[in-house]
Amino acid sequence: QKKAMGGVVRAAGRDNYYVFKLADRGRAPNGRRFELVRYPVLDGRAPSPKELQTVPLVIRAADNSFLDISVRVTEDQILTTINGFGVDAWKHPKLKTGGVGFLAEAGESFLVRSLTISGNEDPLGLILYGAEETLRSVRRNLMSLAASRVR
Repeated sequence: QKKAMGGVVRAAGRDNYYVFKLADRGRAPNGRRFELVRYPVLDGRAPSPKELQTVPLVIRAADNSFLDISVRVTEDQILTTINGFGVDAWKHPKLKTGGVGFLAEAGESFLVRSLTISGNEDPLGLILYGAEETLRSVRRNLMSLAASRVR
């Protein structure tokens, strides 16, 4: 909604995590311009602005449309896709485990329409997976009930 959408992966606490941020850079003749900015925060220290890694992107999408952003973390690789297209692959072996979250700096805001976390074999991952499947089942049943009442 405003300026950028950010997230963190492999958050092993307040001082160690990987940041990815999709920063809006305006219109381009063939779509919207963005920069994918990514960097590690290790021992509470982020790199200087000159050391940040950025990937320039042009994405074909209407100004008011949602973007389907996927971040897949496996072993030491972080793969980012937007609207089904791979836009970045990043290898960083320092942090082996951790959680996920969102990040917004002053003046930034974004809207998350849905979130899916999958592939976690630990107890929390299994609980989240079960909750997601339960919500899907409830949604299907409500839609089926609504459709039968319309007939």
